[in-house]
Amino acid sequence: MPLTYRDFLSTAEQRPGVLYFGGACMALLDIEAGFWGLRPQMEALVGQWLTDAVLQRAGANGGVSLTMGRWWASCM
Repeated sequence: MPLTYRDFLSTAEQRPGVLYFGGACMALLDIEAGFWGLRPQMEALVGQWLTDAVLQRAGANGGVSLTMGRWWASCM
């Protein structure tokens, strides 16, 4: 049976915006190439207007989370 991506993800702790690969914890924004590669894929699926709205909201929420210290605490 072939492995899938779910076989590599840890589901012990789930937090929005944080990916767990074994013992590694990283935010989506840490993966620069992957993050910027999302935009064209999202635009192809849902259009430019919705992509702009979703990424703007994600950026705003991420900024608030970072200033409140939630992101750092989730990776410790």
